Amino acid sequence: MYWIGLYGMNDMKINELIRFGRSWAYAPEISVTGNENISKGYDKTERCYQLENNNSKAGKVEFTLKGSKDSPVIDPAIRVKNWNSNVAKILVNGKENINAKVGIIHQLDGDDLVIYLPIEEMSPVKITIVP
Repeated sequence: MYWIGLYGMNDMKINELIRFGRSWAYAPEISVTGNENISKGYDKTERCYQLENNNSKAGKVEFTLKGSKDSPVIDPAIRVKNWNSNVAKILVNGKENINAKVGIIHQLDGDDLVIYLPIEEMSPVKITIVP
């Protein structure tokens, strides 16, 4: 694996930068609920959690990021391969996160969902994605 670093973070205080770096270097473990989706884990090169939908159409996705002081949940990115829908609603700990950024990547074999969540937690976070 090649070197992976942080660039352009010069306006953060050192404690913020350390915490942010830990969220990438020691990304919280992901635990997916149900059998409809599988986790491919955290990809350090993309700084993104990789999930895959096993169905031909979009369905509810539930997972927990096991955040802690040593592995904080800070602004996670999530990719759901084969999402196959143009919409998604994001719930964090049961409440809709209206600040989440959602995008669709159109592929030949299906559409992927990409999510950016502007959150900062030092404890487990339950995330639900619904079409």
